[in-house]
Amino acid sequence: MGQKINLNTRLGEVGDTRALQADGHIDITQGKGFRLSAGSVAAAGTTTADATQTGYGHTLVTTAGANSGIRFESFTAGEVRGVKNIGASTVKVYPPTGGTIDNSAPNGSISLASGIGALFFATADNKVVRGS
Repeated sequence: MGQKINLNTRLGEVGDTRALQADGHIDITQGKGFRLSAGSVAAAGTTTADATQTGYGHTLVTTAGANSGIRFESFTAGEVRGVKNIGASTVKVYPPTGGTIDNSAPNGSISLASGIGALFFATADNKVVRGS
C-alpha cells in the first residue's frame, strides 16, 4: 500500500498555482471529490499572442466572439486536458507557445465549434493531439 496523504485544502481552484503530483495511482475515497478544473474563460484575441491563456486542467469556454481563441499553458507528455465550447462562435484552440496541435505548424490553431468539446493529449512536451 502506498503512502496516504490527507488533503485538507482544495487544490486546482481557479487561480491556485499549487499542484498535486504523484508517481502512480491516486485514490479518492469516502465520497470525497477531486476536481481537475481550470475553470471558465472567455475566448479573446485572434492570434496565439493575444488568445486567452487557460490554466491547467479542463476549460469551459463560456464566451466566444468571432475568430477568438484560447491558448494552453505548457503541456507535459502524458497530460490530458478537456475543452468545451458553449460560446456563440467557433473558437481557435492554440497549443502552448512554440507547441503544436495535431501536427500543425508551431503555434498553429485548430477550430472548436460552438457546442463541441474535445480532449487533448500530450504525446510529448507541448506536442498535443486532439482525441476523436
